[in-house]
Amino acid sequence: MKTVTCFCGAQVPDIEGPVHAYMDSTPGCWNRYGDILAREYSDINYMKFHQITVDSFACQHYGMPSPQSIQSVNLHLASLHLIFARGKDMVFANHSIQQLAKFKSEFTWLVPPISVGFINLIHIWSAKNPKDHVERVYEWGKSTWAAWSGHHKTIEILLSRVL
Repeated sequence: MKTVTCFCGAQVPDIEGPVHAYMDSTPGCWNRYGDILAREYSDINYMKFHQITVDSFACQHYGMPSPQSIQSVNLHLASLHLIFARGKDMVFANHSIQQLAKFKSEFTWLVPPISVGFINLIHIWSAKNPKDHVERVYEWGKSTWAAWSGHHKTIEILLSRVL
């Protein structure tokens, strides 16, 4: 099958199909993301780091400046900050970003990094079992969070509103 490189760097099938309304991805990448979500939702053993899956995909497919993409990137980076910089769990991160969303009018466009990370969803898509999957998701999140290092201080300041 012919492949194409997505904005995140993933080599994915070059197919026609739907994409997200405000995140930039190729149809093949959006399709692979759907496969990953289906795996996580169908087996609790794959769900351990589901929040990181969602956060990483959103931050690697940031889109163009719009109210939706600005809110998305700020909130998903805040979640990654809580998990990787503060060692919080997924429940805490999810609750905190729900509280932070109340301040969305204060969010600004964060200029994306040149590289959104050295790991993309194909690394997760090719996992062989639940243990492999969750380890790869965690690596993906760390890579994505590190790629956005130029905005770590901004995210820390935003989170001070709710922590």
